[in-house]
Amino acid sequence: MTPVPLAQANGLVELHWRSPTEDPHTRKCPDCGADGTCPRAAWADSIIVRCLRKYWR
Repeated sequence: MTPVPLAQANGLVELHWRSPTEDPHTRKCPDCGADGTCPRAAWADSIIVRCLRKYWR
């Protein structure tokens, strides 16, 4: 894992962060679905989880 994908993932997570009072169906980027899901956010989550798992080993 290089710093570049991690930085991209961090930016996407920051973009998709929601406050507890925010409507979960609000679109944060063009790829966000009407149901509140986003493939880009899912990718970012997987990158960050992979980095954390590697770090914790």
